[in-house]
Order: sequence, then C-alpha cells, then structure tokens
Amino acid sequence: MKKYICLLVVCLMILLASFCLAAEERVIRTQGLINPGGNLKAGYLFINEMRVYIDKATQIMNHYGTSIQIVELKPKKFVYLEMEKDPNQGINKAKKIYLLPHYVNPGDKQKFPFMK
Repeated sequence: MKKYICLLVVCLMILLASFCLAAEERVIRTQGLINPGGNLKAGYLFINEMRVYIDKATQIMNHYGTSIQIVELKPKKFVYLEMEKDPNQGINKAKKIYLLPHYVNPGDKQKFPFMK
C-alpha cells in the first residue's frame, strides 16, 4: 500500500512540474525597438515588426522596475518585453514591458536583473 501512495505522489509531482514548465514555454522574451504605426488607443504596438497587444494587466516599467505611464512608450525607443502567444487567437499579448535607455548587448544583460 505504501508503494502505491509513493508512486501516486511521484506521479503527481511530475505532472505538476510539467504543467509549470509548459506554462513557462509560452512566454517569449525579447528586446527590440518600438516601430511607428502602433496604436495605443487600440491597444497594440509594433515591436520588431511584430504586433504586440497591451491590456490593463500589462505591467509597464522603466529599466529600474518602477511603473511608468503607457504614453512613455514612443517610436524609436528600446524595450524589453515578456509576452505570451495566445494559441486560440494567434496574437502576442504583452505581460511586462520594460523601457530601456538604449540597446543592451548580450554581455551587458547582467546589469538589468529582469533580463533572462
């Protein structure tokens, strides 16, 4: 009986871990330039020529991690974002957007703790 309980616990742990990893795989992290043509009133920006949708749940921060207003996201500014691709609608939804002071080279990413 104890063997079955241990086996059940191990199976549940593996199952829960796979759900956590699957959810993390949908998160896309990228750095890019805000392109002209986005429409904040309609709720989207063009970043690296991708349409990225923004809603009220999207966190918008500066490179220190302090919240900023959405109007500070202007064309030709660099951002780092975490987004999810919605499998049902096929759209990119931003979860977090960080306004960067400049392009961040791969060797300098350690200066920004939110960059993974």
